Amino acid sequence: MKMAKKLLALVLTGVMAMSMLTGCALSDKVKAEAIEDALNSKGVQGTVDVTYKYNKDLNDEAEKVWTDATLMNKTVSAEVTTLTKAVIGTKNYGYVVVEVPEDAKKNLSWVTSAGKIDTALNTKIDDYQNKDTSGKVKNYAAQGADPASKVKFGVKFVDNGKKDDQMVNYVIVVFETNGAIV
Repeated sequence: MKMAKKLLALVLTGVMAMSMLTGCALSDKVKAEAIEDALNSKGVQGTVDVTYKYNKDLNDEAEKVWTDATLMNKTVSAEVTTLTKAVIGTKNYGYVVVEVPEDAKKNLSWVTSAGKIDTALNTKIDDYQNKDTSGKVKNYAAQGADPASKVKFGVKFVDNGKKDDQMVNYVIVVFETNGAIV
């Protein structure tokens, strides 16, 4: 009986540890989906002409932007509200950094930050009307089939490394581009 209790306690400890580890990832997913909802709202875009879609596969690129010594090198001290170039391997990306609102799981909290992201991409999305799409954010809409652009993004949530009331939380939002941003 003692052995069964020990085994049960060990299994329970493992389950609790796994739930804590996945809890952060689930929390980030909820925040990313709240960003997506805010970006796609009329409150941010006015007339909705871009469909933003959270793509967790791009989170790896956001992580690389955060850790790369030639890019952010694990430091952020302010928002970066212009689309900034990032070359990762052989692919080109652009990123924006905005503050995370206090209640980051609710899309209404993201309106201000999402507005900054949308403004940064305002003229940078491939619209297919220009023959030169170099340096533009990749548009996943079928050419000519849909008037709304479709843009995929990934995220990395970070902080400025300070303590207590001086700590500021940021999100790095990454977009794939057609070549280097001009």
